[in-house]
Amino acid sequence: CGDTQRPLRIGVIADCVGGLRAFGDGELAAAQLPLIIRGARTVSADPSDGVRGGRVAGRRVEVVRGCGESGEFSTLTQVARQLIEREHVDVIVAGGFVPTDGIPLRELAGRYPDVVFVAASSGPREVTLDRPARNLYRVAPDYGQGVAGLATYAYRRLGWRRVAVLPEEWAAGWEAETAFVREFCSLGGHIAKRIQLPI
Repeated sequence: CGDTQRPLRIGVIADCVGGLRAFGDGELAAAQLPLIIRGARTVSADPSDGVRGGRVAGRRVEVVRGCGESGEFSTLTQVARQLIEREHVDVIVAGGFVPTDGIPLRELAGRYPDVVFVAASSGPREVTLDRPARNLYRVAPDYGQGVAGLATYAYRRLGWRRVAVLPEEWAAGWEAETAFVREFCSLGGHIAKRIQLPI
């Protein structure tokens, strides 16, 4: 009698330490929301207390919180390994505010082929295109994909033929700028000026 199948354990790495720790509850709540939509109930108003009754495809689901710090690769790696080796999670979900966190996730995925890894924030295309891990998935576009179609809209709908670009001076800005410029120029548009803002 009863549910004897082992629950699916999802390790969610949220910002609990460092400068972005104020966002940790929001990150955790976002990971719990799909379960709440499917009938799980929150234990309290505090997301770190977890949810009860979560099921996906008839299987019980448990969310296990890992305390991380966005942008600290060594912390992310250590927390993910603890969730896998000590908590025996089946899935690792990470996606704080530093999009390059997907790179160490890709490296870990290669070491733990029986665990599913989900990079839940936008980031560089290398997360999934450079030496891809078969068990790593991303649910947000890379920087270039995030602006896909914008140049076509500007050219065809708005009638723009000359534009100035003001990219962010780091990886996100460079990839988004490159994608926009290639698309815009391929349609016949011209980049009149590139304005570099001081950092």
